[in-house]
Amino acid sequence: MEPNKQKQAAYAERKNQLKKAMNSGFCFEAIFLEYAIMEDRTESVLRHEGSIPLVNKNGNPLTLAQKINRIRSSKPFTEPKIRKRLTLELLDAMDAWRVKRNKLVHVLMKNQSDAPELRLIAEEGRELVRQLDNAVKNVNKQFDARNAE
Repeated sequence: MEPNKQKQAAYAERKNQLKKAMNSGFCFEAIFLEYAIMEDRTESVLRHEGSIPLVNKNGNPLTLAQKINRIRSSKPFTEPKIRKRLTLELLDAMDAWRVKRNKLVHVLMKNQSDAPELRLIAEEGRELVRQLDNAVKNVNKQFDARNAE
């Protein structure tokens, strides 16, 4: 199987796993998958744009926070057609969700997890993944068309 098809199949499998995790109440698994999907989708849109490095100044892969910041502030993403899809509101919501997720991970062994709060974080992440996925599909098409010219 060619690499692009493999990536598509893996992505489809992760989204299926996310659906199963949410339906089964496996919120930790859902949050883990949501974070991974956000990492993947933000990297995808940066890669399709083509001019923004995917590594930091030390040569390490960008973190999710760094990817969000590059999308938020890099000139190609401020163009109106692009910003209409990848809105500042979406990016801010993703960043706020990321902070909640990180706090949850850091206190996991110290506190009992609050199941309703955990469920809310998982549901919020699922909605952000849905919005991000739709935006990235559209924006990647725009960047691909522009780069083909």
